[in-house]
Amino acid sequence: MEKLTAAQLGWVAGVLDVRGYLSERPSSQTDRRLPTVAVTLGALDGAPHPVISWLCEHTGVQPIATGKGYNRSGCGEHCPEPHVHVTNVYHRWIVGGAKAVAVLRAVEPLLVTRQAEARRLIRLAANYKNAHIRDMELRGWGPPGREEADDHDN
Repeated sequence: MEKLTAAQLGWVAGVLDVRGYLSERPSSQTDRRLPTVAVTLGALDGAPHPVISWLCEHTGVQPIATGKGYNRSGCGEHCPEPHVHVTNVYHRWIVGGAKAVAVLRAVEPLLVTRQAEARRLIRLAANYKNAHIRDMELRGWGPPGREEADDHDN
């Protein structure tokens, strides 16, 4: 997969600024805390939203389907049932640990409202899993500044 373009990284930054969930969670294997980045959007005709599909495709993860049910009140005049059960379906893209850091490092300079949060989460992860970093680089999420180094090599 080719390196993500500046436009694509800007788009991801915009998505994270507006709809992103940036947090940390405890590691299941150590006493450290791991950065987590997620976006949840409503399904379209039962399928993942195109934003979720793109993020999943470019990070090598699968969308997580979730739902929320509630009872909507009938009108009482025309509706045969007093309550109608409604379920909204959502899909979530989520990356954690080294993958989250790779995403955040790539878009951090482009974030407008969430830059401080991203910097804090990037600092959490001192020891990356090399396999995850290589996987993300192959998917186009290179470390910041790499494109300048590549330009000087030519």
